[in-house]
Amino acid sequence: MNKRMIRRWLPTVLYGTAAVAILAFGFLPANRKARTSSRQARVTEEVLDAKLAVLAQLPKKKSELNSLVHSLTTFRDALHRTHEVDEVMRSLVERAGAAGVEFWYLSPSLPVLVTLGEMPDSLARLNLAILPVRFDCRGDFQSVGRFIEAEEQRPDFCQWQRLALSADLRTHGVQARGEILLFLLPETRPTETAS
Repeated sequence: MNKRMIRRWLPTVLYGTAAVAILAFGFLPANRKARTSSRQARVTEEVLDAKLAVLAQLPKKKSELNSLVHSLTTFRDALHRTHEVDEVMRSLVERAGAAGVEFWYLSPSLPVLVTLGEMPDSLARLNLAILPVRFDCRGDFQSVGRFIEAEEQRPDFCQWQRLALSADLRTHGVQARGEILLFLLPETRPTETAS
């Protein structure tokens, strides 16, 4: 009975195994392909999500870029005025020397353009710049006083930011430390003429 049963069920088992093998070999490559396609779809979805996030930030980045361009343009315009700083500092040292005052420390900063509005008759159209200057000068009391008073009367003097006077015990004179704002006169730009 054992041999009989085996002979009877053997074709069924063989046909069943063959069918399972055919189905497995038929669907396994498709399943592998589907898994690969699903993985690629996930990667593509992540890439698209990242690009959408970048696109969503584009207006903010554009405004940051515009702000940076504006500040760099202002900085570049201020740099055009730096050649005048040497002239202003040279004349300041000459005036101090003529008054009998000696500078121990003199440090100009970068000129800042004056923006007083956008009206056509505004002073901002004159292209004025303000030059911050820090200094430390020494001399006798009268010389330092005359120098400070003369500087306040000049047309390029804007305002004091800080001024401190102290006795200089070493020379029996006065030491003045201060920070002032000076106007730089309007820059003269060549105008083009039509020929």
